[in-house]
Amino acid sequence: MRTRITLPALSIFILFISYCHAQQPDQDTAQTLYPPYVEMQQQISVLTGYNFWSNHYAELGIVHNQHGRAGTHLSAWAYFFSTEIRSGKELIIGPKAGAWISGGSSALAIGINMVCYTDFEEYSLRIRPELGIGFGIWKVVYGYNIPITNKDFEGINRSNIGIALLFDIRKLKEI
Repeated sequence: MRTRITLPALSIFILFISYCHAQQPDQDTAQTLYPPYVEMQQQISVLTGYNFWSNHYAELGIVHNQHGRAGTHLSAWAYFFSTEIRSGKELIIGPKAGAWISGGSSALAIGINMVCYTDFEEYSLRIRPELGIGFGIWKVVYGYNIPITNKDFEGINRSNIGIALLFDIRKLKEI
């Protein structure tokens, strides 16, 4: 059994394709009608945070960050220097440097930190990858401390839940 394409059917198909193509705006017109909506701000901010599992740490630091909206999605990035502080039984501090990105339709936050915990007698250097959710100036993440040196150092969480909130102190530029 053979299917035969008739001249009227072929003509209608070609007219339909031509009509659809004519309805598509060219590149310049599309950008005029539907401009990409981007509204971002870069600033210097204060980082406040709370990190916990079996041990609880407060965090304070300084951040260079950008947050805003790209289309309908919120997005952000940040890099920072901070210090985690555990008081209580014995004082432990952890100077920390790190970065994270967050946003999109899923609000995914991904980050990496390097922390050097010390009780002023010994120290332990740790790398902490993080994964969680975040929008703009806040994030809630799960982190895992990977020891680089002195893996037997006491008072450090292996797993970690971290909450961070940024407070803008100086706007650098608007994009």
